[in-house]
Amino acid sequence: MAGLLGQTHASDKDAVVGTTLTGTLVCVQCQLHQHSSKAHQDVLLVNDGNKEVEYYVACLPKHPNLCHQRLQNVKVTGIVEEKDGKKWLTASKLELPAK
Repeated sequence: MAGLLGQTHASDKDAVVGTTLTGTLVCVQCQLHQHSSKAHQDVLLVNDGNKEVEYYVACLPKHPNLCHQRLQNVKVTGIVEEKDGKKWLTASKLELPAK
């Protein structure tokens, strides 16, 4: 997976455990126009070879309002699960690109 940076395993209590993905962070309603969702949900779009994979992000640490904008080169670390046919990333860390 091109956006997959790898897994980090905790060696002490301050380490983050999970997978780090790099992609474009968007709002599912405003950018992807998926109005079946009742809320403005954060989604990380990650390139996987020749296709784009959507990771619905839960528990995202504080970040700017994403409605009507796309934040590129965002790194999100967390645990990936599949629920109801969607990939979910329960985030523990967010790294925004340098300005």
